[in-house]
Amino acid sequence: MIKSLLDIFKFEGWLPECRMSFCKGITQSGSNADTLLTDAYIKGITGISGEEAFKAIRKDAEVEPLNWGVQGRGNIADYNRFGYVPMDADYSHSRQDISHRTVSRSIEYAHNDFSIAMFARKMRNREIYDEYINRASWWQNLWRRDAVEPATKIHGFFQPRYSNGSWASLPGVNCETCYIGKAGPDHEFYEESAWSYSWFVPHDYAKLIELVGGPKNFTERLGRYGEMKLM
Repeated sequence: MIKSLLDIFKFEGWLPECRMSFCKGITQSGSNADTLLTDAYIKGITGISGEEAFKAIRKDAEVEPLNWGVQGRGNIADYNRFGYVPMDADYSHSRQDISHRTVSRSIEYAHNDFSIAMFARKMRNREIYDEYINRASWWQNLWRRDAVEPATKIHGFFQPRYSNGSWASLPGVNCETCYIGKAGPDHEFYEESAWSYSWFVPHDYAKLIELVGGPKNFTERLGRYGEMKLM
């Protein structure tokens, strides 16, 4: 599987995301082949070129393809400038039919950047490690402490923002996307809700636990989420 990813990069120039036989499927949010390659490299799986894999995942993060709906990442310039993909991102230079998913794309990009940082650390490249471990913290730019889930009054969720830094929704109980299972009218959370995406910080749970108020609050939040999902 790993060799296949690299062969696709070798012959087509990009790592795949939703590959279906010889077809390029639509990407979900991030460039998650980066994570697979990093995992394989760190585990020492033999028969793959570390240099080629590193070249491939860095291209995902640094070069925006015209059709980023099937490979790579979109809105790279905006992401690098603001530390998140804004709701009013610039789509003039690329495809415009996926002009949403800004929250889920942003936080997946941060996780993918963490993968690149781990790859760089394994390669003992301190400069690239420092750059990408910093980018891996950008998920915090979309964490809104005063977003409240109406039913439980639980605070703290990812929310979309504009390029001027303003939030796309009002504070308090107006968190329309914080209901469990509700994707929301703005479509900034791909196929799920702010509730579900509030757990997606697999590379920095220590910081997430801090942001929700500590281990006790985190545990209660997790339990409440489970109860609501069962309703």
